[in-house]
Amino acid sequence: MHGLGVALVVQATQAGFKVYTTMRNLARRGTLDKVVQAAGVAVEFLELDVQKSDTIQAAVDTILVTDDQIDVLINNADAGFVRAMERASEAEINGALDVKFMDVVCCTKGCMPHTCKCRSGQVIRISSVGELIAQPFNEIYCAAKFAVEGFTESLACISRLPSPVASSSNARYPS
Repeated sequence: MHGLGVALVVQATQAGFKVYTTMRNLARRGTLDKVVQAAGVAVEFLELDVQKSDTIQAAVDTILVTDDQIDVLINNADAGFVRAMERASEAEINGALDVKFMDVVCCTKGCMPHTCKCRSGQVIRISSVGELIAQPFNEIYCAAKFAVEGFTESLACISRLPSPVASSSNARYPS
């Protein structure tokens, strides 16, 4: 975990929220441990691989047993992928779609039964301008990000919660 994820963890914890941060490999949390310690905050770590739904469910179950609620899910998992479609293998394409789109779907799906039952909770997803504006030679990345946008907008339309999913972006379409 690095960059925006680390900043979100520190700021949310400093604001008084109990934060569970998830990582595919907890052995690689050294940088985050140092940042959290320097900030003087406490964070709970859970192992979660966004490509393995059993780890998603285990993390959700652990949080619900410990705290009985999930107030906010922040979907921030991502991995860079810049490659023209004709240069990408099918395995690379599937991997990019899994990490960029399916992770959002599966993590949201893991939390939604609880948030719907409690009629509370928010889903925040971090994305990019690639969800709104196509980028040449980056078709797979943009396709996955467009899918995330469509998923989020559809979920917001059908949800039984009062505004559980918000879809917004600071990006502007060119005039």
